[in-house]
Amino acid sequence: MTDKNLTRLGIISDDGEPCSVTAFVIKEMKAVIKWLYTKADKQGMGAATMLMDTSMSLLDDPEIDGIETFFDGSVEALPGFLSDYGFLVGKDTDMYSVPVSDLVFSPEMDELLEKEFRGVSVTPLSNGAVINEVMKYISETGFDPDALGDFSPEYSFAGVDDDGNVRGCIIVSEDDDMDLIVSYLAFDNSLNVAMGLVTALAGKILEEERTEGTLRFTAGNDSVISLVEMITRAERDEYRIDEIQHGIMLF
Repeated sequence: MTDKNLTRLGIISDDGEPCSVTAFVIKEMKAVIKWLYTKADKQGMGAATMLMDTSMSLLDDPEIDGIETFFDGSVEALPGFLSDYGFLVGKDTDMYSVPVSDLVFSPEMDELLEKEFRGVSVTPLSNGAVINEVMKYISETGFDPDALGDFSPEYSFAGVDDDGNVRGCIIVSEDDDMDLIVSYLAFDNSLNVAMGLVTALAGKILEEERTEGTLRFTAGNDSVISLVEMITRAERDEYRIDEIQHGIMLF
């Protein structure tokens, strides 16, 4: 409710009772539905359809090419509703949840924490001097920095080369007292940058003794989850979130 990037719409029934709500954000030329809910005793009355119709009218812009959403597949009514509305719905196979302890308490991580990665220095975004350059770097990759929402500067890091240029960054948000979410991760074609970012995050987690929760992320490319496999010595399927589904509708 405090995220200023979200557009929020609600439906009130004829008897004055709030019954349905949606919230979405514009991200990389698509509207991403972050929330869609109808009270159980108000389902089947057309409230969610009204919300979608209203959202569609607000999104009638040539710069927006579709709507997508990620949701828990255990919500039985939602896949059918989205499919009937014209969404293509299927399982998302690239979302992972890794126990933090698996990452930070492994022999491989112990070795990485002792290494220096040449050609790159890693700094937290709590160092305000680097934030503007990081936002510029993110924009140049085609991602809208405004879509990141609130993130933790203490758990987010930038990799900077010897000339002061940003070569990669990891943006992390805090989900609750323990869990962390990687909302953005990108790096140039350099293993040193990737290793530097991951070990900086691990070092901060150990420093804050935040080792009881999970680290959740979407693996946009194979190198990220391969790195996790190397550190944890576990197969990726052990961490895959199978119940997450993905719906997308292109205009």
